[in-house]
Amino acid sequence: MGIISIFHGCFCHEGEVVALVAERVGAVVLDDPKLLELTQTRFGVQALALERSLFQGKRTGAFLAVEKRHHLAMVRRTLADKLVDLEQDKILCSGFLAHLVPRSVNHVFHVCLIAEFGYRVDRTMADLKLSLDLARERVAGDDRVRATWTEELLRKEPWDHTLYDLVLPMDRKSVEEAADAIVEHSRKDLLQPDDLSREALRDFQLQAAVELALAEEGHAGQVKAESGRVELLITQNVIMLSKLEEELRDIAIRVPGVEEVIINLSPEFYQKTMYRQHQPEKRNKLLLVDDEREFVHTLSERLLMREIGSAVVYDGEQALAFVEEDEPDVMVLDLKMPGIDGLEVLRRVKAAHPQVQVIILTGHGSKEDERNCLDAGAFAYLQKPVDIDVLTRLLEQARVREEEQPRTTHPGEHENGA
Repeated sequence: MGIISIFHGCFCHEGEVVALVAERVGAVVLDDPKLLELTQTRFGVQALALERSLFQGKRTGAFLAVEKRHHLAMVRRTLADKLVDLEQDKILCSGFLAHLVPRSVNHVFHVCLIAEFGYRVDRTMADLKLSLDLARERVAGDDRVRATWTEELLRKEPWDHTLYDLVLPMDRKSVEEAADAIVEHSRKDLLQPDDLSREALRDFQLQAAVELALAEEGHAGQVKAESGRVELLITQNVIMLSKLEEELRDIAIRVPGVEEVIINLSPEFYQKTMYRQHQPEKRNKLLLVDDEREFVHTLSERLLMREIGSAVVYDGEQALAFVEEDEPDVMVLDLKMPGIDGLEVLRRVKAAHPQVQVIILTGHGSKEDERNCLDAGAFAYLQKPVDIDVLTRLLEQARVREEEQPRTTHPGEHENGA
């Protein structure tokens, strides 16, 4: 059976339309809450943390996108596997995550529900009992979130007609009329799955599996999959390209179903700037470093609940590479890690980036370790388990300290920023 994908603006009768269409065609509904719930069950990440990371966070730039990318990979993997599992059923995807269904799967019917701004403002005032100004702010804010989402995902505006097979103006259509139009179009023969579209769905499943494997190791990159052949596009300029290629290939080839891995450089690879311009509005960047993955992801989620976004890496080598690529303000660093340990990471970071504030957080430290870390320039030394309120206060103090430090010039930068 086919797949119906419905994206919508706020206050466009989306809930009523989705419910009516699902009832009429007998579809299994995979809306945002359902997919986040399934992802939570599968990966152990709280649905609220996923929602805030993907849709509500104020994260900008490559640094703060790391956790978002990992969460997105989890959700994409959940969706891809579910679409394959329900291949014989009619499926209705609704919400932000409806845009994750790839255009290469040609038995998907893409729908957009939208209405004029004023109409949605009036509905917001009526439904939420808000003033005109607050209603306008609410709708405009929701539109900005959706614009950010589609720009990051598809490089297009959310209401771009080229993204959809059918656009329904809900200020001029009743719920009944909208449902009728969707049901009528979804029953066309062109939207029934064939061998090619089923194969495209399995390629999507493999792509999602590889993306998640890469994200779990802290890597970014664009992934394409076709009949067991996976192409990885490196988008960020790096110093040790051959080492990165080897690591990416090793991760991808271990994913079940991958038969061949091809690595190419995307055009973005060659667009790295020669210096970084200090932009105060993009500060407040936090990096968590710990080889205990369950612990560090739990910590990241707890901080996210306090509106503190973070990036996560799992060993000293990844931490050093990350700092060189996108310098954080504050780092929370585990002391005992395989390979390069926390003390050595601390020394190297403070030598090259003295303004970065480092909080040591360890479960296996001694008084001597504490003295060595503080002598090496650590901002604070904490033992696990940590009181989240204590850590939150220290993070704020560390950020204040970081802002008071003079910025250093890195290799390749000019003193005057020119």
